[in-house]
Amino acid sequence: VSELNKELQYAEQKQAAEKNRIKIILYPSLIAFVILAVYAFFLIQSLTTDVNAMSRSLLNMTESVSKNMDTLSSTTIEINQSMDEMLVNIGCPQGEYQTIWII
Repeated sequence: VSELNKELQYAEQKQAAEKNRIKIILYPSLIAFVILAVYAFFLIQSLTTDVNAMSRSLLNMTESVSKNMDTLSSTTIEINQSMDEMLVNIGCPQGEYQTIWII
């Protein structure tokens, strides 16, 4: 009976040591996981905030360009006409555009 008691105590001690080993590994791992999860949440939150700001900025730019598109188009047409007049004035017929290098 004494031998059986010793074996049971040895098994209990071995099991307790195994539990302690598991606790030593598990608890720090769990804490690290929680820290990483919080950090990941922060990164995702930051990313969504930045994307939201970018989309609002893009919307504002789109509205600004669409409001000024008629003016931009007419100004571009005027620039084209002025360039054609300048080319005619310097003696270059329309359709025969040459690159003028200024050094």
